[in-house]
Amino acid sequence: MKRRIIFSVRVLFALSTAGVNLSLGTGGLGTTSGATKISLASQDLGPSTSRSICLVIEDSLLEALQGGLPSLFRVQRESDLNPSVILQAVARGDSLVWIGNGAAIPEELWVGIFRPASSPLVPTSAKRSPLDLSSLAFRQSVSYSAFIKPNKEMPYHNIDDEPRAELLPLLESRDRFGQVVGYPAALMHYFAPSTVNHRFGGSECFFFLFDRPMEALDPKGWLDLLERIGTRFQAGVQLTRVETDYASYRVGERVQIRARVTNQRARAVAVEIRFAIKAPDQREFQMFAKHRRVPDDGSPSEAISGFRLGGRQGLWAIRVEVWQDPAHAEELAVEGHPRLVDRRELGFVVLNGLIQTPPIVSLNGPNIRIDGRDNFWVGTNYYPSSSWWDWLWSDFRPLAVASDFAAMRRSGYRIVRIWIDPVLDERTLRAMDAAVFLAWQNGIVLDVCVFTQWVRTIGFQRPNGEQVLFDFRGMRDFNIYGISLRNLPLQREYIQVLATRWRGAGNIIYNLSNETYLRDPDSTQMDKEVTQWEGIPRQNGILRDTLLFRRWAKEMTNIIRQVGGKQPVMPGYMFSMSGGGDDYLANRDGELESWHHYASPESIGLTLSYVDSACSERSLVLEEFGTRSWNNEKFYDGGAHYALAAGAGAAMSYEWGIRWLSQELDFSATPLREILDLTPTDPRWFLPVRDLVKHWSSRAVGLHPAPSGFTYGSIYHGTPFPAAAAIALGRLGLVGRGLGRAVRPEKVYVVVPTAFKGDRDGLEEVTQTVKKLWQRKAVFGIWQEDCLNSLHRS
Repeated sequence: MKRRIIFSVRVLFALSTAGVNLSLGTGGLGTTSGATKISLASQDLGPSTSRSICLVIEDSLLEALQGGLPSLFRVQRESDLNPSVILQAVARGDSLVWIGNGAAIPEELWVGIFRPASSPLVPTSAKRSPLDLSSLAFRQSVSYSAFIKPNKEMPYHNIDDEPRAELLPLLESRDRFGQVVGYPAALMHYFAPSTVNHRFGGSECFFFLFDRPMEALDPKGWLDLLERIGTRFQAGVQLTRVETDYASYRVGERVQIRARVTNQRARAVAVEIRFAIKAPDQREFQMFAKHRRVPDDGSPSEAISGFRLGGRQGLWAIRVEVWQDPAHAEELAVEGHPRLVDRRELGFVVLNGLIQTPPIVSLNGPNIRIDGRDNFWVGTNYYPSSSWWDWLWSDFRPLAVASDFAAMRRSGYRIVRIWIDPVLDERTLRAMDAAVFLAWQNGIVLDVCVFTQWVRTIGFQRPNGEQVLFDFRGMRDFNIYGISLRNLPLQREYIQVLATRWRGAGNIIYNLSNETYLRDPDSTQMDKEVTQWEGIPRQNGILRDTLLFRRWAKEMTNIIRQVGGKQPVMPGYMFSMSGGGDDYLANRDGELESWHHYASPESIGLTLSYVDSACSERSLVLEEFGTRSWNNEKFYDGGAHYALAAGAGAAMSYEWGIRWLSQELDFSATPLREILDLTPTDPRWFLPVRDLVKHWSSRAVGLHPAPSGFTYGSIYHGTPFPAAAAIALGRLGLVGRGLGRAVRPEKVYVVVPTAFKGDRDGLEEVTQTVKKLWQRKAVFGIWQEDCLNSLHRS
């Protein structure tokens, strides 16, 4: 194989040509003595005709290895690093090994580092490592951990360059309790070119993140490790996609697994693809199939295998391995003696039938009761795919989600909010079944959001197999945001599909609508039955809007109850502060009340007081709060404490963060963006939408054309590890026992006017009064005007 020679200003890349062994002088590589200094412009690095692999190595380790480095590596001393040269090489598809602290990793690779602990930790081979490092004797050492870190907090799909890659742990660090807290070594596998600039395709970047690598592993061990990476690199084959047809199955059904391997070499090679399975009650994988494939130059090849399920309910795992004989890879007639080259694991859930799980959540007046306890609970919103929502349920990854739910539970979280796929088909429904079951296994209550403002078309499949698609909102329906008053019979069928499927799930709360703005809908925007609903004022105004929402929520709730669903139902948040309805009154018939707020922590507490629902014996949930700043510890901590002080039953961050990068671009058009193109504007419209979407290009794509978790998230992306913000919120969940709300008679009450008079007023007066009472440390209660008849005598 030909190798390119690359020179930089201070670094001489050393490499071998055919038959010449690499040797190091006493000064090692990277010294300027006797080196030719050549400045390399981008045109010097044109399209590669062969693949190569760079090695960035910490100085003292390089000295210790002397002349023993495998000759295929192009070596660069860490202290003399030229990151731009490394970036250009990886952009072409060359691979990289990085041994050092990682501070200078080019940001375009989307790999960041953090320190999981200040004390030394012992690295061990990662449970699902694609490279077998289990025989290497790593020692206790101080290390960093890798995570996915975008070079822009809010990258827009098809506008900003987004890598298509997987972060695969190679090593794990554990704390003194045995819990995995970091990935000191990881492989960033760029399985396809990036989305806009089409870079990195086929590159594999191995990061070993140690300040002092020789404390972690002796020189002989590092040479052994590099030989293994070299063998993998020279094999030239990569697993680029492994998937099952569904994320969950029922006992007795047939599972089908597809594995795609791509050949990076210039000639056809022979490989062996092995499939193994591990049931929930098994410790080891059992191989069940083996297929020989011969992918041609630059081409993929696919192996498909399957089996019929028996055994027990739970999370199953599949391991797919690629084996190759390095000595006879291109001698296709020779079977040879294959060695492990690549490996992936994926999971699926097996169910006995429709989900039947014991109830773990109920309501007790103003408290949410979980596991029989009335506490103050914390939770989060969860969108683990960088596609936000488009690909989430069609590319659902049960192993990653199971580890996320476990991490949430350890951190103190007990409620997690998910959004339903707009179009319910068998693939998306089975993925959501898996999420419900995995959440239950980890003691997580799912807040299931059904309808949202983000979509135009939704759909479902009838029992006879007919697929139904219908308009949820029209192009000019910007005065009806979050619900629809059209196609009510089809909406009822849609929610019936979910409620029937999950009527036995004991860990669900239904949230009917995400965020609703309703302002003076006219007859063209409503079914005939809506115009005939009793108790709805004919006069336009906040009261009419609010009662329309309340009746719509009642209609949807009735369907859940009719099919036997007993789970709590929360109608949804209304934009009280923007004139789009009255949140308190809209949720008056619901069992819980939702509130969303993105202003300061103090404002969170004040506005929660304004919509306090305790007088009506209902719990108030701060279902969304956050700030446009990744990992804002102070905001999360303050918001949660103010929510507790204001009497909320739970506080849920927006949001957890991104666990995996989407394999494809989003496919949905962006209905909200159409407000920019509509003229004339309608005075009834929810105009903040225009501010939200005004910077969205028509070339962008997706229901929300950017992964919000990179901006609002609170974890180290690509991992299950909570960052400081997630930990801060979780503390209140861990110590929240006994902090459930008790309503008792008070001597002083702040009475909040309701919308029965036709206008929502008093916000400023109420919040300022509450603020003054807080400042004076007064003891007082909040009472809504419509509860005055039940006010305690005191």
